[in-house]
Amino acid sequence: MLKTLKLKSPSALGQSPLSLPLKPSVTIFVGPNNSGKSLLLNELTNFCQAGLIGDHTLILDRIHVNSVDRETAEADYEKIKRKAGIGEKINSGRFHVEINGRNILVNKTDCFLAREKPNEGDNIRYFSQYYLAPRTLSLNGQARMTLLNSSPMGDLKNPLTPMGKIFTDDLKREKWRNIIHDAFGLYPGIDATHGGKLSVRFGKTSPADERSLGDANINWMKAARSLNEVSDGVNAFTGMLLQIYAGDPEVILIDEPEAFLHPSLARMLGKELASAALTESKYVFVATHSAEFVMGAILSGADVNIIRLTYDNNNDVATARLLPSEELKQLMNDPMLRSVGVLSGLFFQNVIVTEGDSDRAFYQEINERLTAEGDSRAIPHALFLNAGNHQTIPSIITPLRKLGIPAAAIYDLDVIKLGKQEWKKNLELLRCQRLNMIAMKASEKLFLMR
Repeated sequence: MLKTLKLKSPSALGQSPLSLPLKPSVTIFVGPNNSGKSLLLNELTNFCQAGLIGDHTLILDRIHVNSVDRETAEADYEKIKRKAGIGEKINSGRFHVEINGRNILVNKTDCFLAREKPNEGDNIRYFSQYYLAPRTLSLNGQARMTLLNSSPMGDLKNPLTPMGKIFTDDLKREKWRNIIHDAFGLYPGIDATHGGKLSVRFGKTSPADERSLGDANINWMKAARSLNEVSDGVNAFTGMLLQIYAGDPEVILIDEPEAFLHPSLARMLGKELASAALTESKYVFVATHSAEFVMGAILSGADVNIIRLTYDNNNDVATARLLPSEELKQLMNDPMLRSVGVLSGLFFQNVIVTEGDSDRAFYQEINERLTAEGDSRAIPHALFLNAGNHQTIPSIITPLRKLGIPAAAIYDLDVIKLGKQEWKKNLELLRCQRLNMIAMKASEKLFLMR
């Protein structure tokens, strides 16, 4: 359905604006605070619901979508075309369609143009209105807390709600249930024993037979916890996976999915969302501050897009850089880099690497005091990391710079005592050619003075 995402910002000054192909997967927006992650997610939502692009947006340029031929367009709309009701009159050239339970009155000509030539002129607006909007779900923190609200049972021969669909699909329900149990030690069950509604309850054992009204199922439902008796994290995690496995939306936008979750669960959620987006053919867009969520998505094995946004308030310059998944995997697979927390650098404007943890604490405290005083010498939005020793500093700084993250090192002065070859090697690893020449001259003087 979606073909290409194009943003207005380049990866660096003088470069072309970022453009990348889209396919069913997860696209994750990372970056420092005030870099535009949530704003871009809102602009994507407005595009999906109303086709707003160009002058209506600050970060999003446009999304190109896939076209179909007239025969396919007509066949698709015949499937969802609704007959007029008794006494209902519909003007020539207009007809009702039913998409995900919503009745929409559409113009036939515009409807077909939106499928055949969606990227021309105003057709993208019709595509969004008639086709994309009913298939889009935007999940902020408040919306995530309503995903498991009880829903009418309806006609289970043709279920329309996510809860009804997963209730009637044993394979998906079992997969969903096992994921939730692995995360929280609780088994979700669909309760159909109360007032023609479907709701979710959580038990310590798997439901006996939740699609029956036998004593075993009724007793399990009585003993299980209601939605009000579990945490917000359980609620949101379970609801998001319910939507991706059994919901109708093909496009899902989630702002800070890691909210309410322990870091290990944020990683698990990233992994499950990335895997499910691929298997269920959904486009999932996420704005996050969680390195653990990013790590889980990459380690899922799915082809994940990770875009780092930055914005320089002083110079009014924005950037958008697609981060290579392979390089991020290297960061996560290296035990030393993982233990240091290098991936957290994705969410800061600058990274400073010191030799030891006491050095890190010392320089970080200086920077925080300078920042509190409004001193221009402070480094804004900086992450301080410790490398453990001087030999590993280049191993941390090099991959960060490859990802476009400004990174600098603070060495102890006694590194000079190790000899100029050792110092030269560190500078060469950091690719500091000009600094290397200056430092060599300075170190030669120090050695001569000794």
